[in-house]
Amino acid sequence: MKVHRIELLVLDFEGIGVHQIGLMLGNVRNLHGSVMSAESRDIGPWEDENPLNHRDTQGEEFRRLFTATPKEPAR
Repeated sequence: MKVHRIELLVLDFEGIGVHQIGLMLGNVRNLHGSVMSAESRDIGPWEDENPLNHRDTQGEEFRRLFTATPKEPAR
């Protein structure tokens, strides 16, 4: 399984604000956005115990996964 980090540029023409935009990501009708970058990490088979599945450990695991430099493929 892979996990993705997607960086967005959101043009807030309607003055919605960052908090509301965060809440609206599932409903993109009012968002005028562009994907600025995207990267993925392979996290192996999914398990319910995965730290990404729990709010209290999700942020730390996200930072751990995406601050590490991805390994280059073997040549």
